[in-house]
Amino acid sequence: MTYNRRLMTDHALEALLPEGEEQQRWEVGDHEKPKQGGWQGDPGRSDFIPYVVLTSLRSQRPSGPISTPGGDVLFLYALTSIGSSRRQVQMMSDLARERFRSLARTKDDAGQTFGSVDIASYGAVDRLSTEPPIYSITDTLNVWMTR
Repeated sequence: MTYNRRLMTDHALEALLPEGEEQQRWEVGDHEKPKQGGWQGDPGRSDFIPYVVLTSLRSQRPSGPISTPGGDVLFLYALTSIGSSRRQVQMMSDLARERFRSLARTKDDAGQTFGSVDIASYGAVDRLSTEPPIYSITDTLNVWMTR
């Protein structure tokens, strides 16, 4: 029994995207910085659009009952949030974790079930040495997939 990681990640990316009525704007990157995220012109003199980057990490060893060996797998994902201030990056990180955790008990396009989704670790606020500074937080989340 195998899982389609591509469809899992696509499902997670969709959950992170802003919805039409959102008052705040942010961008989502698939293992890289999104094209529209960050400074919109001269750094420090233009708007900064916060963003989050979703990264797939190594999974844990599959487990499950004899009837469905490999039916349960713990997958890990990282959410790296970027903002122009400590406040903005923490807002983005809180929002991204909340959106990602909403995947619990949903199915992706292959019918794979996101069983439970929980936070493995909250990242620290890192001030990047750019001028003006930008800030990042990388959180790690556990996703139990089941068949």
